Amino acid sequence: MLTKTRPAQGRTKPRGPSPARDAAMWGGAGFLGALAPVLGGMHPFGLALAMGLDFPCGLYAAAGAAVGYALVLPGEVCARYLGALGALAAARLAGTVRTRAPGLWLSLVSGGGVLLLVQAILTAAGIGGLDQLLLTASEVALCCGLAAAVCTVWSRPAGTPARQLGLLVVFAAVSAALSPVRLGPVRAAWIVPAVWLLADGWRARRGQMLPAAVAAAAGLALAGSGQAFAGVCIAAGALAASWLPGEKAGMAAVYFAAGCLGAAAAPDITTAVEMIVSFGCAAAAFLCIPSRLLSRPQLPPRMNPAELQAAVRLNQLAGALEAVGQTVQQVVERLPRREEGYEWVVQRVVGQVCAGCSRYSICWGEKKEDTLAQLDALRPLLENSGVVQVHQIPPGLSQCARPGALCESLGRGYALLQGRREAAARSRAMRAALTEQFGAVASALAAIGQQLGAGESADEESAARLSQMLWSLGLEPSRVSVLADRVGRVRANVLVKRMPIGDAEATQLAIEAGRCCKTSFELPRVTTSGAFTQLEFGEKAVFSPSCSEFSLPAKPGELCGDHAEHFCDARGNFHLILCDGMGTGKAAALDGAMAASLTSRLVQAGFGGEQAARLVNVALELKSDEDSAAALDVASVDLYTGQLQLFKAGAATSFLLRAGKVRCLTGGSLPVGILEGVVGGVHRITLYEDDLLVLCSDGALAAGEDWMAAQLEAFGGMAPGPLAEKLARAAADCTAGRRPDDITVQVMRMEKSMV
Repeated sequence: MLTKTRPAQGRTKPRGPSPARDAAMWGGAGFLGALAPVLGGMHPFGLALAMGLDFPCGLYAAAGAAVGYALVLPGEVCARYLGALGALAAARLAGTVRTRAPGLWLSLVSGGGVLLLVQAILTAAGIGGLDQLLLTASEVALCCGLAAAVCTVWSRPAGTPARQLGLLVVFAAVSAALSPVRLGPVRAAWIVPAVWLLADGWRARRGQMLPAAVAAAAGLALAGSGQAFAGVCIAAGALAASWLPGEKAGMAAVYFAAGCLGAAAAPDITTAVEMIVSFGCAAAAFLCIPSRLLSRPQLPPRMNPAELQAAVRLNQLAGALEAVGQTVQQVVERLPRREEGYEWVVQRVVGQVCAGCSRYSICWGEKKEDTLAQLDALRPLLENSGVVQVHQIPPGLSQCARPGALCESLGRGYALLQGRREAAARSRAMRAALTEQFGAVASALAAIGQQLGAGESADEESAARLSQMLWSLGLEPSRVSVLADRVGRVRANVLVKRMPIGDAEATQLAIEAGRCCKTSFELPRVTTSGAFTQLEFGEKAVFSPSCSEFSLPAKPGELCGDHAEHFCDARGNFHLILCDGMGTGKAAALDGAMAASLTSRLVQAGFGGEQAARLVNVALELKSDEDSAAALDVASVDLYTGQLQLFKAGAATSFLLRAGKVRCLTGGSLPVGILEGVVGGVHRITLYEDDLLVLCSDGALAAGEDWMAAQLEAFGGMAPGPLAEKLARAAADCTAGRRPDDITVQVMRMEKSMV
């Protein structure tokens, strides 16, 4: 039983303190429940509602039920219910004062026990026989069951099996309780359950419809034998209409047609007329409900245990890797940094040359300051040439007994010092790279775990049809899966024996797979590995961009340091990647190609632009001892929604042309490969049909951003291929006579898919 001081037990909506509202609502419900008969002579609904509700709502329901029983029942029958309600109210008030949280058992004993006790007293007084006492015992059991169902619905969390069962019992009780409410040929008991079932069918919740339809039919059957036929027709009509999800008018028409068909087999003409009128009113009421009121918040689909465990493990692994990286960084920052300088070389000389010398006490005793000053004077020689000759020893050290050994020890010591410094620098770089790599991988795994945790529901029926189709074509699939995400996008994954699949075969497979899954698929993405060929089908997207790029090297005959790619992944995202290797020539081309290739592979694997850039940054930093850097643009477009996410790391300004107006997308960060971490910027924009996105290297903007914007406004109507070439060549003409640079222009136009 729900207590207002315990909201955590599952009440889905908090109830504000409004005694007047509660008294009117629950008092009216108790009154209507008292009026409804079950199986001829029982009236359990008013008492059951008062027993199942919490204080003080139960008292309001008891008062309303008492009024209803007094109006419709004869004296001796009314006495039973009034006695039970009085005992229930007294027990509820006494229990509330004592414990402030009376339990369900107190209500069952006080209400049901007194009802049976009063009937026993009446039977002993000769009012009613043993059959009436047995009938009352059955009514007490029914009241207790209904009260337990009301309490369960009110107190258990949504989605639990107990609450679902309680809802079905309450739904059946409401259907039966509405049986006396009628206006001419219109019966409320034939309208309210029907509208509820049609709403469930419109939400495509067929799995919940069948139990609810059975409950409604059972409730109407309990209300009387005359209602049973209508209950069966309502359940059958609603189930038939549910096979048209999303089509309200069609569902209403099917339901009304089913009602007319049932009316043709009605036991009498009066029932037939009432069925036709009531079914028509139910269909009309369903059509009048706004669709936004029927929709419910999107819930994540249920995941199988393996997927859930994988998502949890990925998140745990991401957290562990991030913790390792942070721990390494914190330990490095707290440990004292060992800075070895020229003093280390001097100490080495003292240990190897001066120790045991007859002049040790003089050089490092009486003349210690002079000796240190003379050795320090040799530092510039070591820094310039790395060696010291005997004739270069200062006059202050001319009395040294072993000048040759002194010079040799100084040279070797300084060489070792330089090596130790370089090793320490490499160690710091490796630690920084390792920490950054841990963080990047952790971030990527967390993103993938979040995607997996969002869940996808498996469509077993479509998978079975798809598997049967593949077997009929002789492809012998070893694995077939059809999944739908939370917004309803369908994708299929098929693993077949290794075989070549051309464009014609891929087109036919996409058509047949779409028929099996009742959707329209793009051409499959074909991946061959080992003895298997994998086919990934993605639902046909709303947009199908056209994209092209054009590059010009800084000097004819040289390699271009820019590298551009574009591709569509199996998740319905279109990606554009543009890498501008710093400088020109072969080295820049190597950096640009390496950065673009790594970014492309990481993005195809599911990494976001920022996570991919962090890993590419580590790769460029460790590639060689020479500086390696590349400006990076990663644009990802969701082809279902048009959402664009543009990540820029040191890249030149990009441009968005919409309705003849140009918008500049700048990124004032540094290229990857320069710092230990990545400093980038992200633009998030919604693209629409005919929008034009232009990515370019810095060589294309030598004439300025305003020049590029003017070119786009003038020639933006051209196709992406010719436009990219025109812009690149025009930029090259504008930079004639200046320092040459590589030029690349990448153009993408948003276009609607051809269905």
